[in-house]
Amino acid sequence: MVDATSGTAINVSDVFEAGDIVDVTGVSKGKGFAGGVKRWVLKADQEPTDNRTEKEHLVQIGQTTTPGRVYKGKKMAGRMGHETVTIRNLEVIEITADGVLLIKGLVPDR
Repeated sequence: MVDATSGTAINVSDVFEAGDIVDVTGVSKGKGFAGGVKRWVLKADQEPTDNRTEKEHLVQIGQTTTPGRVYKGKKMAGRMGHETVTIRNLEVIEITADGVLLIKGLVPDR
């Protein structure tokens, strides 16, 4: 561990070394508007009874007269991705001379 005060420059090679296990936090890729089947892996209507061509639509979203609304947090279509995610237990492979960490594994987009 490095002792540092406010305003002190810290070199990456002083903190990390090859073989260390790190957790990487970032923002996942945004995938735009996605239907409920793709976004939540919900069951699709396999055989529509009419002539519609959309097989990937959600069949039912709520109850009847009571409670007369859709509950908060219902898994429906919407924007997918662009969320903060943490990938754990990634290995530091190398630290370059200009202070770039080379990490083995999948790293979030931003």
